[in-house]
Amino acid sequence: MLIDTPLKKDDVITIRLIAGEEVIAKLVEIADQFLHVSKPLALVPSPQGGLAMQNYLMLGDMNHIIKINRDTIVCYSKANKHATDQYTKGTSSIATPTKPKLVV
Repeated sequence: MLIDTPLKKDDVITIRLIAGEEVIAKLVEIADQFLHVSKPLALVPSPQGGLAMQNYLMLGDMNHIIKINRDTIVCYSKANKHATDQYTKGTSSIATPTKPKLVV
């Protein structure tokens, strides 16, 4: 039997809202009426035909906690590894080094 671990603070989660948007963010807290997240990004179509991430609140301060009303959420889950890596790369101020390459 597969045991699912509960979400915890600082997990990167994906949220589907009733208006159809998909948001990826870092979880701060699950409260009774609100889901508290930080650095929320919305998934949007890119000009190349794929997906891109942009600020969920275009004029919002990404360094403050955002409250999403739980009545507007269809579902939420821990984000997969690829999404988590892309999110971390896009929101981190620390540059992660690329894998070393062998030069011949």
